[in-house]
Amino acid sequence: MSAKSRWCTATKCVCGYPLREGVIIVGISSILISIATLFTSLGMILAMSSKELTYNNNPVNAINMVFSLFCTSTSLYQATVSIMLLWFGLWRKGSSYVLTLWVVSYIAMLTLYFCMFLAKIIITFHAHHYAQALLTFVIAIFFEGLFIYFVVIVNSYESSLEPDILFY
Repeated sequence: MSAKSRWCTATKCVCGYPLREGVIIVGISSILISIATLFTSLGMILAMSSKELTYNNNPVNAINMVFSLFCTSTSLYQATVSIMLLWFGLWRKGSSYVLTLWVVSYIAMLTLYFCMFLAKIIITFHAHHYAQALLTFVIAIFFEGLFIYFVVIVNSYESSLEPDILFY
């Protein structure tokens, strides 16, 4: 048995539901998380823009603004790709391109989010904002872990599909 087939078959159900319903749960959850991230980051941008903050003298303000701008753009993309995933999960039309697009997109975004979380943790820790660094670390672990699990679910579902379901 190859390493890929062992990894893909690791998940056969999601919270007692078959993989198809798991993909629907992943799609809905991803959309909700993306929308929450979008509104949170937009709120942070508006709050930081309304104050007269110095970004060149205070690296914590700068990383918070950069992180918020990053989250705004990526959450829009995440919502779009998750809507496509939900559409595929509900109606099973088309090829596995949507599933592969979602998996590859989220793997790339998780790498970018990891870099952003790491930069924020390092900067806030260096600026002696230990509570903010710890909170960022906890949120990063939860966020990355949740989406890695989502990637495993979608990839397992894609691997379980028969060729006649994928292409017609």
